[in-house]
Amino acid sequence: MEKRLLTLVSSSNLLRIFQTQVRMTTSFTDNPTWIQRMKMRFDLLDADNNGILGNADIALVAKNIATYRNEGPDAEKYYFKIMQSITLADEQGVTEKEFIEQAKKFVSQPDAKEHVKKLADMVFEVVDANKDGVISYEEYSQVYKAFNASQEMIDAYFKAADSNGDGFIDPSETRESYLKYFFSA
Repeated sequence: MEKRLLTLVSSSNLLRIFQTQVRMTTSFTDNPTWIQRMKMRFDLLDADNNGILGNADIALVAKNIATYRNEGPDAEKYYFKIMQSITLADEQGVTEKEFIEQAKKFVSQPDAKEHVKKLADMVFEVVDANKDGVISYEEYSQVYKAFNASQEMIDAYFKAADSNGDGFIDPSETRESYLKYFFSA
């Protein structure tokens, strides 16, 4: 009886914690700034600008990255695989509205911050072209150019991610940047 009561109390506490987390998530995911950030992300990922984010967009970006770096088809396939797993894209594609709803669901998961850290690590792996453990402005710029990002956007994103101002982005700065990007208004 005592064990059963403890289990019920624990389950009740877990439910309350999860509900609190969902309310906290809802508070920032309903914020216009967060929604605008997700819209900008969608626009950046929608490489062919057709209003649908899908595998065709990811293939185009993967090809652009490999081309900018003078790499071949194997690198292109590698970039496609990584990017497909981090964009919420699929074969059918998603609209901007669907993308934002998926992003809301993603960040409301109990282990979302751990997933975002893994996402940041995967992105870091792709962007760090020379594998020296830091991302230079040139490496960063190459990848964002593959997304057809404006120079203004590239400069602003790099500056925001380079939190210590040393001119390079290390893995911890990438994680910090992604956590802030996805979990704040």
